Amino acid sequence: MNVRILSWTIFFLLSRHHLSAATDDYSLKIGHLKPFGEAGSKVEVQQIDGFPTMKTFFQDYWAKSKPFIMKGAAKSYPAFTLWSDDYFLSFPEASTVNIFAEVQKKENRTLQPKFPTFQEFIQRYNTTQEYMVDKVPKFLQKDLWMPSCIACDTIPHSNHVMWFSSGGTKSVLHFDGYENLNCLLRGSKQFIMIDRKYPNKGFIDKPRGTYSTVDVDRVDLNKFPTLANAEYHFAHMEAGDCIYIPLYWSHHVRSFGHNIAVNVWLEPKNATCIDLSGCQEAKKLTHYSCRRTGLKASLNTEKVVTKINFFIYLDEIFKVFDTNNDGKITSLEVENISQTDIDQLNQFYDHISSTKFEAIATGRVIDSGQDSAPTVKVSSTDQDEL
Repeated sequence: MNVRILSWTIFFLLSRHHLSAATDDYSLKIGHLKPFGEAGSKVEVQQIDGFPTMKTFFQDYWAKSKPFIMKGAAKSYPAFTLWSDDYFLSFPEASTVNIFAEVQKKENRTLQPKFPTFQEFIQRYNTTQEYMVDKVPKFLQKDLWMPSCIACDTIPHSNHVMWFSSGGTKSVLHFDGYENLNCLLRGSKQFIMIDRKYPNKGFIDKPRGTYSTVDVDRVDLNKFPTLANAEYHFAHMEAGDCIYIPLYWSHHVRSFGHNIAVNVWLEPKNATCIDLSGCQEAKKLTHYSCRRTGLKASLNTEKVVTKINFFIYLDEIFKVFDTNNDGKITSLEVENISQTDIDQLNQFYDHISSTKFEAIATGRVIDSGQDSAPTVKVSSTDQDEL
């Protein structure tokens, strides 16, 4: 065979192979063109009975960014037994309060919503695609309680938001900029979540809106290949259950049957520490509870070898700013700090910066030099938790 013809034949065959590999890599993958969550691996979300204590919630779930279901936790709400269409329509205010309603049960953020009165929505939601997503009307707020694990004035949170439909809703894949506690009062729901540690740049293609354009009924793995190997966390909720969805966890939600849920957002977003000192249930806790990446929670204090007690200095620094000893630091207190206080802080820094200490239990080593800011080295076992 002519060498030139042979060369072109080989080139042609290789080109076809590479083209096929580029376009068909994921067409045979499990989950391709299937509903969201059928690719990759699957994990069931932990379940507990009822609301945890405040201490347990913040130390075991919030601090670790770990979702979980609270079985039957919302059954004590008056709304669980009271709320029905007839009950809603019995309030005269229902005809005067306008609400935000999405016009399609399969969420499409390019569509314009409607703003019917609450009464109009109740009278037609069973025969339309409309889906209420709005704050709970004031005349119904008395039927709800704040979840006991966050029921404290010093824990910033939103008012209850109401998610109300005749069922069959499908959210876009998205993440929230706040912690989310969601309680289901009617129907059932399925949450499918992806850990915040898993890179979302491959599927959150609307970063400004923090959502994805992926078709949740027919996932194209060629277009969104990172979803092929994701670990999916499944949570199934029945009426009366609540769920905690951590900050930045991507999730897709489906509802089934006549469906009412309420949720609250924990603020502020990106909080490293949260003040629990004023909470009745948390009297014995320190000034604040921290994530593993912040302050005291970043070390196992019972197994630290050190030349000084670092946390004594941490408390002393806190006291310098907390001039009224209320366990909080306000912007006014920071603005009014005196030169004497600044000198005291500099003394604390000199002591801390000359110290090397080791957290044996976690493998962390913090080494501070005179000429540089403290650095933190993390073992491979802890890397995923940061």
